[in-house]
Amino acid sequence: MEVNGRFWGSLQLAIDAGLDFPYAFCRMTCGEPVDVPSDYAVGIRSRWLVGDMLHVARVMQGRPAGFPGECPTRRRTVLDVLRPSGVPTQEEVFRWSDPKPFLYELVKLAEPVAQRVGQRISRKAPPAGVLHAPQLVSSSSVPAADRDSGSPRTERPRRENPPAA
Repeated sequence: MEVNGRFWGSLQLAIDAGLDFPYAFCRMTCGEPVDVPSDYAVGIRSRWLVGDMLHVARVMQGRPAGFPGECPTRRRTVLDVLRPSGVPTQEEVFRWSDPKPFLYELVKLAEPVAQRVGQRISRKAPPAGVLHAPQLVSSSSVPAADRDSGSPRTERPRRENPPAA
């Protein structure tokens, strides 16, 4: 027998349909009565916008090697994502009343892309004839033995005469 204390991934769909399982669970654990609704919305749809974005991005990369069956076309995928469904649709994560979870997902989605772009930029050689400033090393990032030895890479120019106060 498996015991899994986590809620399922499609939980938001149940909540949008009128069955708020986390709220009922909270009431139950607090010893309060749980009202079990006799009706709920039927035919609603839940949409995960970030998941749709990921799907479009994967299809745009082209057919993966060894992909079994028919691969969706780029045009068809974009049209499917943009076309209204014709049934009431709730966004899985984005809510005007609380947009922060959606913004968090967007940041998490953008992080690997930004890292790849940064890696590509850092691998490119600088154009010929462009002077670059030497990389500065802060004294806190240099081991104490090197700082104390007067190593040229950490040595700071000293003023002979202190500035007048």
